Amino acid sequence: MTRRSHLTAGAVLLVGLTALFWFSDLDLRVSSWAYQAVDPHWPLHDNFPWSLLKKWGQIPGLVLGFGSLGVLIASFHKDGPARWRQAALYVTLVFALGPGLLVNGFFKNMGRQRPYSIEAFGGSQTYTKPFVLGLWGHGDSFISGHASMAYLFLALAFLVRGRWRKPAFVAAIIFGLAMSVARVVQGDHFASDVLLCGAVIYLLCAALLPVLRESPMEDL
Repeated sequence: MTRRSHLTAGAVLLVGLTALFWFSDLDLRVSSWAYQAVDPHWPLHDNFPWSLLKKWGQIPGLVLGFGSLGVLIASFHKDGPARWRQAALYVTLVFALGPGLLVNGFFKNMGRQRPYSIEAFGGSQTYTKPFVLGLWGHGDSFISGHASMAYLFLALAFLVRGRWRKPAFVAAIIFGLAMSVARVVQGDHFASDVLLCGAVIYLLCAALLPVLRESPMEDL
């Protein structure tokens, strides 16, 4: 697949998922499967492996992001790993612009309430559709920060060449989906928060591929 193909796939995924959640009650239906009216309202919240993913699931992404930054800085040293500079720059940019700027700096300030706080699940707040602007800075459900750190490994997958490329993408997607399930069953995010997060990070990864002089995605 070419970069244009990845951009097209990412855009179609983003628009398609947005339309699905806008024109259905899928968000509420999915969250209702993990909710019960009596305490504890989210019975899987503290169960393994979901509790483990919530507590420690961001660590691999942080290691990847800050590790890439470290390699990037070291690559400018005369004895540093210069051959890894572009790859490190690419992952660092995805890390900074994705989980950093777009997710935690912008989207999470749009005012969307979390599932546990809306009226349908015992709270007092109103449910809103994804990408609907609420009271800025009051409500941080959209999109998921935890999921963005898991989907960050899509950037690493774009760098893998040869026969390990597809397994790398599969592994990144599985990690992202596992984190997504964890955040939904814990009542912390809607399905749209986590799935649209994956689409955003994938689209960003594709958009930043020109950072690499030699495109790593032929024959994907």
